[in-house]
Amino acid sequence: MEQQKRTPFEILTTILIMAVTLFGATVAYLQAIASVYESQSRREAEAIAVQLMGELERTDWVVRYDLATTARYLFLSQESLVKQMVALQLESEGQTALAAHYQAEGALAQAKAEALKPHSRLLSDPRYATAEGMPDAARYMADMNAKANALLERQNAAADRAHEWADKSDTYVTILTLQAVVLFLYGLSLTLRGRLSRYAFVAAGTLIAGVSVIWTIVSLF
Repeated sequence: MEQQKRTPFEILTTILIMAVTLFGATVAYLQAIASVYESQSRREAEAIAVQLMGELERTDWVVRYDLATTARYLFLSQESLVKQMVALQLESEGQTALAAHYQAEGALAQAKAEALKPHSRLLSDPRYATAEGMPDAARYMADMNAKANALLERQNAAADRAHEWADKSDTYVTILTLQAVVLFLYGLSLTLRGRLSRYAFVAAGTLIAGVSVIWTIVSLF
């Protein structure tokens, strides 16, 4: 039996089907890569979130301890100052024994306060000590929260990357759906007899394919 010769239209349509099939395979590959990167970014964001929770918990305990120690130091220092003032007042009134008692209690309170200094960053770190005697709490809090803030920025960046890759993946799925429509139109055109209707289906499929190509290129940037 003599093989039926293909018409130029059938050859053109076959070439278009092959091109769209290859393009669809490329988009499928891009979609798979986007899904992988999305998963990696989400796992990274989750891992950083765990680190951030741990850092916030650690910082909270350290800050509460330092603030409590500093508050105790300030209380003892104030107590020492008050008792020394009382001792001076009593000494001026001639109550030497009682003045000595208050002087000793004031010195003891001050000694207790000085013993607390090494146990608080606010009191022992020269970055936070001021000439006025009051620690620089604002700088202390900024330094203590620096690591947590850095982790938060990393987590947000990873989450943003995950959303971007998710959007790309969704875009590629939509483009693949359009390619299925294009292949359907091309295939349908081969079953029709009317010249106008055949070319109309091919033109519609080619238009959708062109839009898909442009959309894919835009999504890469």
